[in-house]
Amino acid sequence: MSIEAVMRLAPVIPVLVIEDPDHARPIAEALVAGGLPALEVTLRTPAALEVIAEMARVEGAVVGAGTVVGEAQMNEAIAAGARFIVSPGITPWLCEAARDCGAAFLPGIVAIILLPPGPSTTIWTLIMFLAIIYPCFWTLGVVKMTAVRHAKPPGEQPLPLPRYQVIEYLQAAKEQGRLTEDELEARTAQVRAAPSAWSRADQDALIADLPADMTARRPSALEAWLGAGASAAAAGSLAALVLVGFDNSLAFMTAGLCAATVLLAPPVTVGLIVDARHQKRAGGQLRLGPAPSPGG
Repeated sequence: MSIEAVMRLAPVIPVLVIEDPDHARPIAEALVAGGLPALEVTLRTPAALEVIAEMARVEGAVVGAGTVVGEAQMNEAIAAGARFIVSPGITPWLCEAARDCGAAFLPGIVAIILLPPGPSTTIWTLIMFLAIIYPCFWTLGVVKMTAVRHAKPPGEQPLPLPRYQVIEYLQAAKEQGRLTEDELEARTAQVRAAPSAWSRADQDALIADLPADMTARRPSALEAWLGAGASAAAAGSLAALVLVGFDNSLAFMTAGLCAATVLLAPPVTVGLIVDARHQKRAGGQLRLGPAPSPGG
């Protein structure tokens, strides 16, 4: 039976987690009688193989095994009576094992982020995997980080900025030492007291003397170190989980969280490190635009 034939048996394939084998046969009989002959039993309980064997004895039931991440699990499930196999991801060794045993094989798409463990998984597998997909995530991270850096968009704007954005911009200027506390309070009061018809001239009167290219918040070296530490910890945890294997929901969710951290945290951390070093060379004040005038 092909996986297409299994999926055409019913519009829904129930995914079952059964602790007690005595409940297996009644559940299977009820589902088959209700028009759901394809039954997936997840290998998350000690009794999963016994449950598969009991359900396979029900006339009309097509029983499969889910969350299969290794060749040994696949062979045990087939021996118990499973007729199709569901895996969270696809790897060469799972495909080869499915071909050898003749079972219908339905791999998931989690392999885009995680590699199911197997006999061929090594640290070099992880390195090659990350070397392929890392540039994409780094590019996305750098583009996103660059897009949100500026508190005030450079160039001429046809319409004035919202009042709250002008106030945030003034607060950023205060944090960078471009405005004193008194100047910040005075300009903020002017923004709030401006007429309801907020114009571009009102905006320029308050921020025209400030640089157009300025970060809203200076990064710190501590944030860069935290990012580097989180990236290293996530990479180590992910490698350990993939090499050792994960066969329960907690380990699987942990691996997903580690993978997301490994993919997204390093680009942001590199940006923080660059900004922190720039800030250090600038004597503690990060200036991305021209220096302020003596009066501003």
